[in-house]
Amino acid sequence: MSPDLKESAAKPDRKIALPTKNGYRFVSLSEIIRIEGDSNYSWFHMVNRNKLIISKCLGEFEKMLRNEAFFRTHKKHIVNLKFLASFERGRLSTVVLSDNHQVPLSYHRREQFLELIKTRIIFHGKGNQNL
Repeated sequence: MSPDLKESAAKPDRKIALPTKNGYRFVSLSEIIRIEGDSNYSWFHMVNRNKLIISKCLGEFEKMLRNEAFFRTHKKHIVNLKFLASFERGRLSTVVLSDNHQVPLSYHRREQFLELIKTRIIFHGKGNQNL
């Protein structure tokens, strides 16, 4: 096993503390597929198909997750890069997640997103040059 894999395997699963009416709910980052903004609320879409609504705007979670494997694809969406299934380019680019949910990719965030996934995903041949 490579040193990087050993280090990553040794790290405990990171969690986020989500404020609730009575305290906090601790959620593993690896269980969050995406976060969807809804005015001053954020919907957390989980791997078990459950949803949590938190009364904080999406921008606050974007700041909290800046150094984690999350990316804000659009003004209303943050995705966990671990759950990327496909990318559909076009005038209105779309990111498809492992739960088959399609999330829009803002034109202004597209280049940053593509550069980021090139560092995380292995492309065959010259395929990544045409992204």
